[in-house]
Amino acid sequence: MLAYLLRGFGDATGQVSPDGTTMTAAWPSWISPIGWGQQTFAYTGNRWWPLLLPLALWAACTAVVVAVMARRDVGASVLAGRSGRADARPWLRGSFSLALRLQQGAIIGWCIGGLAMGLVTGSLGSAIQSSITSNPKSRPSSAA
Repeated sequence: MLAYLLRGFGDATGQVSPDGTTMTAAWPSWISPIGWGQQTFAYTGNRWWPLLLPLALWAACTAVVVAVMARRDVGASVLAGRSGRADARPWLRGSFSLALRLQQGAIIGWCIGGLAMGLVTGSLGSAIQSSITSNPKSRPSSAA
């Protein structure tokens, strides 16, 4: 949302060309990743170099992650870890089973919602059919 607001503020405070057909955005648009894409002028100017800004941001974020991971204390915490099994059960050792376990609530919720929607739609079918057949204007006309 902040990126959108910065781009909007930069566009609002930008300079309009003398012929009134284009606009040069102000500096806040250059802070926003949305503004970076806009500065390529894809349909008029075909500038490719603003696309280097997301690559530079990616490189900077990757460098920060590498630096943080090198200094990170794995296992150190304010709260003590819970005691439990040292190894996972066989059905929890794969990535698919982990994803299934983490998404279990959402999957069950979507299934219940789909079932409820199907029941409502199915129960409305006969009511819609009877209303169509009872209205003579909604019946298809026979070709003569």
